[in-house]
Amino acid sequence: MAFGKRKKPMYKRFWFWAVLVIALAVIGNLGEDENIEELEGSTNSESVATDEETSKSSDTAESDANEPETEEDDTVEEAESDTKETKNEKDDTAEEPESGTSESENEQDDMTKEAESTDGSDGQENQMTTSQKNAVEEAKSYLEFTAFSKQGLIDQLSSEYGSGYPEADAEFAVNHIEVDWKAQALKSAESYLSMSSFSEKGLKQQLTSEAGEHFTEEQAQYAIDQIDFDSNESADTSSGESDDTGGEMTMSQRNAVEQAKSYLEFTAFSKQGLIRQLSSDAGSGYPKADAEFAVNYIEVDWKEQAVRSAESYLETMSFSRDRLIQQLSSDSGSGFTREQAEYAVNQVGL
Repeated sequence: MAFGKRKKPMYKRFWFWAVLVIALAVIGNLGEDENIEELEGSTNSESVATDEETSKSSDTAESDANEPETEEDDTVEEAESDTKETKNEKDDTAEEPESGTSESENEQDDMTKEAESTDGSDGQENQMTTSQKNAVEEAKSYLEFTAFSKQGLIDQLSSEYGSGYPEADAEFAVNHIEVDWKAQALKSAESYLSMSSFSEKGLKQQLTSEAGEHFTEEQAQYAIDQIDFDSNESADTSSGESDDTGGEMTMSQRNAVEQAKSYLEFTAFSKQGLIRQLSSDAGSGYPKADAEFAVNYIEVDWKEQAVRSAESYLETMSFSRDRLIQQLSSDSGSGFTREQAEYAVNQVGL
């Protein structure tokens, strides 16, 4: 019987040990790699930790370094904010005084005007001479009793027949007081009408002329406009005189009637001559219709007026009968009718 070869145990075989050695080597290498990795990990951790600490230290240092800057920035910002607020407050305050200043200026202007118009102002009185003060007081006194134009009051204060102040002081006084010259013109017009009869044109001429009151055209016209010359008024029929208007006439007509009567008291007129005197610019200046109304309204013996006129001519010069008749009846003469002229010549003995 044949016996086969007995197999060697595995641990006695060469390849077993070769494999074992290789396995151990591999295992050993693996352990070293893990140790290396752990060592590297530990080193990296320490490095990272060190870097973090360094970074923290750096950040801390930078933070410490930046803290003053931040504080300074905050301080600057706060200062700038305060400055802006202060500026805004100043602007607001400036705007308020501006409007307030405007109001204040207006109030000052009003006060100044009031002070100028107030005659008793201490500041103004201190700036006036004694002569100026007296002129001011006398100007006010004149105006209390009668009406004056500005120029008329200056003339009254400065003329030798008035108060005799230097003209400069008279002008100062009149300019210093506050006067409504239009109202003065109206007052003067009413005064004239209360004493005498005027047409609208005649009254305006009286108010504006140098021989009259020296009011301006505007002031005189204002006064005329306040007086209604065309308004109807009751006629005075106490003398038995009547008219075709039912007892009413305008102011202009009434004045023309009164002035016609006044003319006839001083001199002789023919009917045509009296109408011409009442209506002409060289005369009273009434509208011709009002002049004719007045002459027709009054009762006049025109023949007797012709006799008076003839006597007046003969007192100044010599006339023949025919020449005196011509003078009495011509348009360039007295304007009587031929009949009235012949009657007059007969009455005077020619």
